[in-house]
Amino acid sequence: MTDSFSRERAIAFILDDDPDMRELLIDIADLAGCEAVAAANVDEFFDRFTPERAGCIVLDLALPGASGLEVLKRLRESGVTHPVIIVSGSVDVPAAGCAYKQGAIDVIQKPFRSTDMVELIRKAASVGTRARRDGEGRALYLKRVESLAPTERKVFRSLLDGWTSRKIAAEYAITRDEVRAVRRCIKTKLMAHALADLIETATLNLSEADRERLS
Repeated sequence: MTDSFSRERAIAFILDDDPDMRELLIDIADLAGCEAVAAANVDEFFDRFTPERAGCIVLDLALPGASGLEVLKRLRESGVTHPVIIVSGSVDVPAAGCAYKQGAIDVIQKPFRSTDMVELIRKAASVGTRARRDGEGRALYLKRVESLAPTERKVFRSLLDGWTSRKIAAEYAITRDEVRAVRRCIKTKLMAHALADLIETATLNLSEADRERLS
């Protein structure tokens, strides 16, 4: 997983109906270290957009027949979490406020300095790549948790709740040696070297709903 991320460049998905601006943004994305996929209209953008690829999105605020805000709303409603930069030809405070509420990381006004946009795209692509890596890492961790046997799941949940081996043994009518054996199996399956590693990784990756499903 990590190797594939290191080989694959992040993508800057660009939507702007102005051909000169599209070309400029493509060049800027390249300077930011990103592959660029550019579209002139909304339909073309969604045809070319590949949500499984990590990166960021650059949306023009004013588009023929739509707006960048409408595209942003559609993306968020479909579960797309890529960082989004909104580019606007004029100061529009209400629109900027709506963009931030929908998760845009920045709203930048045209004309902008190329160096500013390079930095914005670089930062957004880094955030998007890191979020995708963390998300896939969590998905892999959850698969490992799902591989635990029923008794292992119960003991794992008890360990997360701070139970001692003595209490676990009494609760599940097993010996303390059996508890220790189950703990070793859990650590092996979840690739944890010690109980502290087990607890820390679970804290980072398991929601309260995930914990409830262990019971």
